[in-house]
Amino acid sequence: MDSSPAVAGSAVYFSSRDGFLYALNKTTGALLWKYNTGGSDIASPAVSGGVIYSGSGYPNKSVFALNADGSLKWKFDTGQMVYSSPAVSGGKVYIGSNDGTYYALDAATGDLVWKAATQGGIYFSSPSVDAGMVIAAPGDYDLNVYAWNAATGAEIWKTELPNDGRTFVSSPAAGSGRVIIGSGFPAHSLHALDAATGQVLWSAPLGDATAIGYTSSPALTASHAFAGSGGGTLYAVNLSNGDIAWEFVTGGAMVSSPVVAGGKLFAASGDGVLYAFW
Repeated sequence: MDSSPAVAGSAVYFSSRDGFLYALNKTTGALLWKYNTGGSDIASPAVSGGVIYSGSGYPNKSVFALNADGSLKWKFDTGQMVYSSPAVSGGKVYIGSNDGTYYALDAATGDLVWKAATQGGIYFSSPSVDAGMVIAAPGDYDLNVYAWNAATGAEIWKTELPNDGRTFVSSPAAGSGRVIIGSGFPAHSLHALDAATGQVLWSAPLGDATAIGYTSSPALTASHAFAGSGGGTLYAVNLSNGDIAWEFVTGGAMVSSPVVAGGKLFAASGDGVLYAFW
C-alpha cells in the first residue's frame, strides 16, 4: 500500500497494489466494500460530493469515479498508467498520467474538458488547484512547473526549476501567494515560486532525495513550509525568505508528506515512527 487514505463522512478510502480500492468504517475498521480495479494502484483517492475519485496503474491506464456504495460511476482512459493522485475542484477532476499529459475531466460525467501536454513522466507528482489555477510539475526530464487556467486549460506561466539533469519532484503546495515544491536528484531543494507569475523567489537545500523516486511533498501554514528529506531530516522553512527555521533528524528516510492539523505537525519516517510537533 503506497496510497494515502482519504477520510470523508464515516468512511476511510484507500488504494492498494492488490488491485482493490477499499472503504472501511472509520470508527471500527470494518470493511464497507471494496472495488476491483484490477490494477497495481498507488494513487491516493479524493472524495468530493460523496463520490470517490482515483487513478489506476499497470496494466490499467485509467481514471475512475465510484459512487458512495462502491459502484462504478464512470471511467476515463488515458495513454499510460495513472499513478498521480487527483485534485477535485469546481466540478472538475484534475490528474496527471504517465503519458506526460494532465487531464481536466468533468467530475459528474468523466468527459474530457481539456488536457495539457508536458515532456515529463508524471509518475507520483499530483496537481494542486489554487486561485483558479491548476499547478503541476511532471518531473522526470521536464524541469518545469506549469500553471494553467483551471476552467480552460490555457497556460498562465511555465517556470524551469533551478536544477540540472533529471529531477524528482514533489507535488506542489499553494498558499499565501506562494507555490512550494521540492525537486532535484540527488541534491534536493525546496523552491518557492510566486503564484501569480511563476518567478522563483528562493530555494532552500534539503540534503539528498531518495533514489526510489518518492519525494516528500510540503505542508504549509501561513508562515512556514514543512518537508522531509531522503536523509531523514524534517525541515521547517520560513515562507518569506527560505531560511531554515528548525530541523529534526529522524532515523530513516522521509518519503511521505507531513500534515498540519489542530495546531500540530505530524510526520512519518522510514524508521517506523510517527512524530508529532507543536
